[in-house]
This record gives sequence, C-alpha cells and structure tokens, in this order.
Amino acid sequence: LGQVNGLISLIKDLLDIERLESGKLEFEFTAVDVEDIIDISCDTLKPHIKSKNLTLSKDFPESSLVGDEDRLIQSFIALLANAITLAIPGSNLALSATQKDEIVDFSIAFTCDDLTVIIDDAVFEKYKRSTLPDPSSYGGSPLGLALAKAVVERHGGLVSIAETELEISKARQVAFYMKVPVTRRSGTPVSLAFPVKEGVPA
Repeated sequence: LGQVNGLISLIKDLLDIERLESGKLEFEFTAVDVEDIIDISCDTLKPHIKSKNLTLSKDFPESSLVGDEDRLIQSFIALLANAITLAIPGSNLALSATQKDEIVDFSIAFTCDDLTVIIDDAVFEKYKRSTLPDPSSYGGSPLGLALAKAVVERHGGLVSIAETELEISKARQVAFYMKVPVTRRSGTPVSLAFPVKEGVPA
C-alpha cells in the first residue's frame, strides 16, 4: 500500500509540474497565515514525526502573506517530509519563520548523520540525480522538492538547503529554507542570500 501511495504521489507531482511549466496550473492568491502553513504541515505529517520519535520546536510571528495557501502548504510539507527522512531518530526539528523587508523566511533545521548525502540546491532539480533518500515512507514524494521549487518561484520566492554548521563530525546540522514575499511577485524572483559554507562562494 505504501508503494502504491508513493507512486500515486509521484505521478500527481509530475503532472502538477508539467501543468505549472505550461502555465495551466491555476493559483488562488489570498491572505495566508504563516502559522497555518506550519501547523497544517506538521499535523499532516504527525504520524511520520511520531514514527521517528522526533520533537518539534516552533517559532513564528503572527503575520500573513499573499499566496496560494494549499500550494504553499504542499511546498512546506515537501521540505518537512525530506527533513523527517534525513533527521536522526529522537532528535529535534526546529521550525521557524521570520519576517524582514517584506519577506517571510521559513526554515526547518535538523540534525542528519548521513554523510553520503550531498547538501546543495541540486536536490530541487527535477531530473538531476539526488543523493537524498526517497521521502515516500515519511509522507513525501521523490518530486516533492522540485514541485516546491516551482511553486515557491511562482510566488516570487526561493527555496534552498544548506549545512548550518561546519564542524566535521558524525552529525551534520542542516536546514531547508523557503523564502516567500509578503505580497505577490509572480514571475519576479526575489534576490536573497541563503547561508553558505565558509570558503564556498555565494
């Protein structure tokens, strides 16, 4: 049953990407509470969070933005499902959102002990081979990150992944980021800097 559901999610995401790229995927832009994006995503993936004995910490403002609520939640769920997949069992997922200069910056920080995973933005590319494990067992889809990238860019925003600490150890501190303008900027991506490793050009 799990494999069937994963295949259905994969096909659905592929169709959504194709419709979005052809301009046939409709968006409904309304006022969206930042809290709802985070809370609904967590509730949706609650069984998977519980299955890995993960704890959650949340920090977000009482604010809103203009966007397609369902699509933004779908995008955040894709990031969260991959974070759950990578996170060490029994560790913490730190979910936060901050607003600065008309941009809401969502982040999901976690600890990963898989040293084979390559942490770079290639994980968001549709047809590029990724070292990330398949998130299907934790409520995600192999194409979830690619769809999240397309949806967030449609809102004029950006997604990224980065290591947040540089110490060489058996554990890696990693975070997914989703930056979305408070007001609609469809087709005009914001220019924002994401965290980068020391010694690596931005």
